[in-house]
Parts: sequence; C-alpha cells; structure tokens
Amino acid sequence: MVAVAKAPLRLVIPGGAAILQIPDELMADFRAFAPDWPESDDAPIAATLTVRRQAEGWRIEGPDHAAPDQLYSQGYELANALLGAMTACYLARDPRLVCLHAAAVDLGEAGLVVLLGQNFAGKSTLATALAAQGLPLFCDDRLLVNWEWNPEGLALGAATKLRLPLPPGADATMQAFVDRHAVWRTEDFAILDGAGVARAWFGARRRLAGLVLLERLAEDMVPVLSALSRPDAVRALLQQHFAPHLSTADLLRACTAVATAIPAWRYRYSGCSDAAAALLAGLAGEIAS
Repeated sequence: MVAVAKAPLRLVIPGGAAILQIPDELMADFRAFAPDWPESDDAPIAATLTVRRQAEGWRIEGPDHAAPDQLYSQGYELANALLGAMTACYLARDPRLVCLHAAAVDLGEAGLVVLLGQNFAGKSTLATALAAQGLPLFCDDRLLVNWEWNPEGLALGAATKLRLPLPPGADATMQAFVDRHAVWRTEDFAILDGAGVARAWFGARRRLAGLVLLERLAEDMVPVLSALSRPDAVRALLQQHFAPHLSTADLLRACTAVATAIPAWRYRYSGCSDAAAALLAGLAGEIAS
C-alpha cells in the first residue's frame, strides 16, 4: 500500500503547477520547510512528484532532474529533499534561472549580498548572525538567480535551517534571534521562520549587490575581506550551483555573467557575531565606494 495525501498539492511553478503527492503524515514537515509556496487550482500540470513508502523509508519519484535516487528515513530529511525536488521543477521551467547553494542577506537599496562556501563554511550561521544585527535574511541555502542582464535573486520562501548548538562566538543578540524565530528544533538542528526577517516571502526579487566566498578557519583570527578575482568567482559559482536543466555551456555562461556583473570578495574569518559585524562594516565601505 502507498499512502498519499487525500488532496495532492498543486504548487505553482513558472507557467504551470507541480503536483506533489505526499503522505498526510509528512505534510506538516514539508510545510515547515516551504511555509508559503502557493497552490494553484487551475494551472496546467507541468510535473508530478510522488512520495512512496518503502520498508526502509521514503523515496521521491518524478522527473529525472528532480527525483534523487535516495531513501529518507526521517521526515525532516524527506521534507528538505522535497523542497530540493520542487526547486528543480521550478528551475526546469525557466532557462534564465540557476540555483546557488548560498545564503543571502538584504542590504536594502544596495541589494543582496550572496554568501558562498563549501559545507561547514558557515553560510547559514553567518547569515543568521547578520540577520540578528538587523539585515533581513533572504535565504540560507537555496538562492535562485536570474542571470540575464542585471542579476537578481528570487526567493522560494524556504524556512531557514540552522545547525545547533550555536558556535561559541554567537552573542546574546543572535541567541535571542534564534529563540524568537525557531519553529522546530532538536539538539543539533533548528528551523527558523519569519517572513521578511528570517526569510524572504515566496516570489520576492532583489538585485544582487555582490558575492562573498566564505573561508572559515579554526584558529582565532582578525577577519580579512579581500577582492576575489573574476576567474575565482566563476569557479566558486560553478562549485556551488544546482542547475540540472542547463547544459554545461549554458551553466558556464550563467556563472560568468553573474561574476562579471557584480563585485566579489573573499572573507577569511573565525568566530560568529564579531565576524558578522566586521563583514557588515567591510561591505559597507566596499559597496559605497
């Protein structure tokens, strides 16, 4: 027997809808990750994703570009994977879009600063620290970018995921921010919500102001913000992309266009809240100039 929702979700994607067949028991988990992804009753069906229960866990079935060949034993792991699968369905409908594994914070009139980096570089943590200091957090993990002309970021309204416990450098302001916006947490993981503060609304668009490649070092150090060359920026974007709908040539064009249109920096740091304050001060000087 396959348990699916009594009324499948018809979620909006460009030019249509993606049908999401998900067991009722997992609906709350998915909506925790995608709290305001809108539904549509009449849009033409462009893709279908089905969650099937197996003895060892759950599996996502759907288009090859969207359905990872993987079993998920935890509801929140499946919910996050479903968000990734929905993102792939969204991307496949618009060749002007690429998805970056990146966080982004909103500097106001200047636009979005995109935080790139390898796993454990501190993207979500540093973005949350910046949000605690007053910068709206646009996204923490998946940033859609329209790379034509003046690149802009597009939000899917995904809730922020954060590793716990917070690092030793997190100050009381950051701790209070997390406590205020946490809607689900365990000892080692939290989901933050709060549209306009801890995440952007679904469909929000903001132009990009710059890229920051994060390098978090173990030893204590004074943070250093330095210029990142265009080839290094392109390389970083290629390493941190998700765009199964694009050919290699188009992906290279997209990353080169973004790296050409906006400035990029490298940020070597340790700590957390102090590093966020130093980055904010450094960016203010760079972008103003």
